[in-house]
Amino acid sequence: MTRAADYNAAMATAAMQQSAERDLARRILAACGAEPSAIEPLARFNNPVFRCALPDGSRILKISKSPDGAATRKELLLIEHLARHGVPTPDVERADADGALAGRPFILMRSSGEQTVADLLGHGDVAHQLLTEMGSTLARIHQAPTDGLPLSATDRVSPQGVANYLETLGATAAALAEQSLLTVEEVARFRALEMPSAVGESLCHSDFHVVQCVVHEGRVAAVVDWESAWIGNPLIDLAISHAYLDYYCPLALTRSFLSGYLSLREIPSEYGLGYLPVRMAQVLGMLRAWYTRGPEIWHAAIVQQKVARAVRLFRLYAQRLAS
Repeated sequence: MTRAADYNAAMATAAMQQSAERDLARRILAACGAEPSAIEPLARFNNPVFRCALPDGSRILKISKSPDGAATRKELLLIEHLARHGVPTPDVERADADGALAGRPFILMRSSGEQTVADLLGHGDVAHQLLTEMGSTLARIHQAPTDGLPLSATDRVSPQGVANYLETLGATAAALAEQSLLTVEEVARFRALEMPSAVGESLCHSDFHVVQCVVHEGRVAAVVDWESAWIGNPLIDLAISHAYLDYYCPLALTRSFLSGYLSLREIPSEYGLGYLPVRMAQVLGMLRAWYTRGPEIWHAAIVQQKVARAVRLFRLYAQRLAS
């Protein structure tokens, strides 16, 4: 198969999958007694998510990719738990964690807002306020008690799990070197980096950034996507968010985020340099996400200069470590 044929086949497969998921969303809504006038896909990677227009307002429908309901049960548990501890969470209207209704688990939520912080990054003072609120929200997540939370052992980060993930990132870096996006020396230096321990007792979101924070009336109204949360070192979770913001935010907005975090929790002095390897790993994780989602996504990321920007940030972190 040629590269063009691969690209066309990937696009056709994605279109068929999205159509099937939309049909499933309609069946789920019908089983819930709802007749949507429109179903808008919001996400098709990981778990499909749809905004559904109903006569009494919008709903967000999140459908599990597989019949296994463990991640859905975990997300529902954390939404309920965090709502009791000052973290803005989605308003769940109906859920089927076992997939009994339609064969796959789902969560149906009232819409918390039509925008995310990502939509408002260019809105001056509003953006600064929202980034500050994001920072304090992440601090509240890290402060939430975890004693008694019935999470599984796999929700704690293990040294072997970290090693396996770093190995996949190293393989991604090597693939980028084959495309002359990184050098062999840069890949070797990344593989040799000493990462901070992931062990800890804080609840960590794992993917906390602007698209996960829903906005209503100028405030962060809900933090979404909890199925990948874990218990461990909160500074790693902070560094993941920090790398996202370094990638797409002006420095002033990143400072607003950090000031919001600092308003509730201290950041130790060793964080600055000690967690740069985590930020480098997160940038590689972003590159890996685009690279492994098929030629359509990778090509778009190159054309839109996303890949070039991520590589520049990776190199900036490496320079800071070396200086």
